[in-house]
Amino acid sequence: MLYKIMGIKKKIFCIFFYLKLYYFKKRGFEYGRNCKFVTVPHFSDEPYLVKIGNNVQLSNDVQFITHDGAHWVTKSDRKYYGCINIGTIKIGNNVFIGARSTILAGVNIGDNVIIGACSLVTKDCEDNSVYAGNPAKKIESIEKYKQKIINKKLPSKLFYDFEHFRINEEKLQKYLSYRPRTFININ
Repeated sequence: MLYKIMGIKKKIFCIFFYLKLYYFKKRGFEYGRNCKFVTVPHFSDEPYLVKIGNNVQLSNDVQFITHDGAHWVTKSDRKYYGCINIGTIKIGNNVFIGARSTILAGVNIGDNVIIGACSLVTKDCEDNSVYAGNPAKKIESIEKYKQKIINKKLPSKLFYDFEHFRINEEKLQKYLSYRPRTFININ
């Protein structure tokens, strides 16, 4: 019974997700092939100002703010009447944007870029770079990041065989023999 309820909730979530994405696409939101969204991104009133390239992954609660609402403060001054800060957001190919990141108006994110979680992107991001922080700053190049990953390889007790995409039962049993089973959830 519980599985049926969970299945229904999942179907409802999927339907809502795709309807919301369809709505934004009808309003001009563009994204390329092989894009992955953990949740539908949050847009201001202009989703048509956001352009996303191919192979882009957006984690949960990513926000695209395409305009600045601060003009409400200056609109009473005739000198600034009608001045609105509005701009497009362009994201290149092969980009990852971490959870709860915010991208502001007028920002261009290049190809092969990683944006860390909770980052506030206020300026353009150059190609082949890693950015993080508030405001987001360049941390390192993609090449240095790849070297860090290689240097932090998982230990040899790895139980997943990436070559053949299957679990190596022997290594898994060795791993489980000295690890508490409560911390491992294999489905």
